[in-house]
Amino acid sequence: MEKILQEIKKRNPKLSQSSLTAYGSSLRQLEKTIGGELSLEEFENPKDIFELLEAQGYTKNTLKNKLAAIIAFLKVVDAPSELLMAYNEKIKTLKSDIDSFNAKMKLSAKDDANWLGYEELVRVAQEFQKNLPKTISNTEELLQWEKAIVLNFHTLYPLRNELADAKLVLVPKSKTFESFEVCKKTECADDNYVVLNPGAKWGYVILRRYKTKKTYGDITFPLDAKLLPLFFKYAKLLTSFKKSMDITHDWLLMNANYEKLSRNDFTRFVNSIFKDTHKNIGTTMIRKIVATHFYDGKGQELKDLARVMGHSTDTALEFYAKDLKD
Repeated sequence: MEKILQEIKKRNPKLSQSSLTAYGSSLRQLEKTIGGELSLEEFENPKDIFELLEAQGYTKNTLKNKLAAIIAFLKVVDAPSELLMAYNEKIKTLKSDIDSFNAKMKLSAKDDANWLGYEELVRVAQEFQKNLPKTISNTEELLQWEKAIVLNFHTLYPLRNELADAKLVLVPKSKTFESFEVCKKTECADDNYVVLNPGAKWGYVILRRYKTKKTYGDITFPLDAKLLPLFFKYAKLLTSFKKSMDITHDWLLMNANYEKLSRNDFTRFVNSIFKDTHKNIGTTMIRKIVATHFYDGKGQELKDLARVMGHSTDTALEFYAKDLKD
């Protein structure tokens, strides 16, 4: 490999040491992937190489860099011009895709005007939580608790309006989540659930009604430990309030008439949370803020976030994450 790198440098005297080192790293990784020393024969079928690299889960930027290293190697072994052209065409396609993606990453004027940093979003959520009433005995106190629940939840799990269709289910301490069964009847086949076990200190969210369900099916994820105390307290107060008001439904959230929130109600409700910031913020904006926070070097976190959002990682990046750099 050292001889190959020396020859690459000899043919490209202006190549920086960092680029040469990157080429070496890519080519050594290719040797491990292929399972042997590199040779011209290994690269004679570009389509197979493209598929091999894409199967590694690389980003398009990384793929472009890997292909640049391959081209440098192929020049050293005097590959035919037709083969070099095939790899160069792939790089051009990737560059075009990357440029298109970067354009979408830029904040629109509307987003820019209504943007809140993730830290500010969390601060607003914490402020609602800090000022919560000790009880739920009227509509005003109910709405205060609902705002704290919704915003603190969305800073970690930026759904659309799925909480409007969520039922709150409390299970006894002895019951495990694995033994919990969702309703399968026609009238409740599309219900979402927040399942809590305060005694055993666990909570889960089950999404069965959301925009991309046909693609991803039911989504289930545990509530973060930081949210559990807030949800347990809300569930206790809400249960007591419903009993005192003779409310028999089990929806997680209610409107001022103590009925289930519609999705339009939920949109207006989220907008009202940010009234004091003088910004027009809904669930789509929150999704962009949170996705942007988890973008850039936090691959696994973004994958987990994309799954909760009901998207592939690429879609979460393309349509929600934004580039905040000047």
